[in-house]
Amino acid sequence: MKAEKQSKRIYALLTATIDPSVYNNVNTVITNAEERLNQYEESFQRYIKESVFTDIIVAENSGYPFNANFYIELAKKHGKRFEYINCPRYIEETIKYGKSYGESKLITDALEKSKVLHDASTIYKLTGRVFLKNSHAIVKTMEKHQNEFLIMDKFRWCYTHVFKFNKKDYYLVFRDADKRIMDTKVNIERNYYNLIIENFDKLDIGCFNVWPYVIGRHGTTGASYTNSFKGRIYHDILCKLNAYTHGSNLGHILKM
Repeated sequence: MKAEKQSKRIYALLTATIDPSVYNNVNTVITNAEERLNQYEESFQRYIKESVFTDIIVAENSGYPFNANFYIELAKKHGKRFEYINCPRYIEETIKYGKSYGESKLITDALEKSKVLHDASTIYKLTGRVFLKNSHAIVKTMEKHQNEFLIMDKFRWCYTHVFKFNKKDYYLVFRDADKRIMDTKVNIERNYYNLIIENFDKLDIGCFNVWPYVIGRHGTTGASYTNSFKGRIYHDILCKLNAYTHGSNLGHILKM
C-alpha cells in the first residue's frame, strides 16, 4: 500500500525542550539552556538551508522565549515554511513520568495546534536538537509505506528520534501513548514498540531504506548519535535488507 500523496510537500515535525530545568532536568544530561538553544538554532537553520523538507514545524514545551520570526523569514527565502508552536508544559506529569511523557504530548499537541500540518498526511518526526544529514535519501521511500520505523525486536525497542508516520494512523494507534507511559512507567521507545506490535495488522509499516545519518548528541546519555562511516555502511545494508522491521528473519538471525 502506498502512502498518501501530499502535493510534493514534505513535512518535518521537530520536538524541542530548550530549557529542561523547567522539569528539574529529568532524564537529561545536556542541561544548559544556552547550549541547547545554540544546538536548536543550528539545527533549525540547517533544516531550512540543507534538508529536503519543505515545511519545518517546531513544537517546544519549556516556554523559553524564542525568536521564531528570524526562521520564518529565512524559510521564506528558501521557498519553505517554518512554524513554531508553544505547547503546554505538563510540568508535574513530566517530572513524575519522565521526558518520554513530555515528548509524547508534544507530538499530539503539535498535530492539534499546527496550521501547517492541518492538511498533511505523511509527517517525519525528528528530535529537534539534532540534524538529519541524509534527508534526501530517507524520503525516497516516502510513498512506499504509510509509516516507517526502526525496530529492534530483541530489545522490544522502537527508535523515536527519527520516524515517519501517517497522521490518521497516529490518532488511531499512538495518540494515547502518554497514558501508556503513565500506566506502565516505561519510556516512549518501549511503548511505541508495544503499540506497533499490538496494532501491527492495522498498520502499513516498514523501515527506511537507509540508516538515518544524524548529527548531534543524545540528550539522555550525552552519547553521539553519529555512527562511524563503517557503522553507517553496516546499518545501511541492514536497512536495505529490512532487518529493522518487526518480524524480520534477518533481524532474528542477527539477534536484533
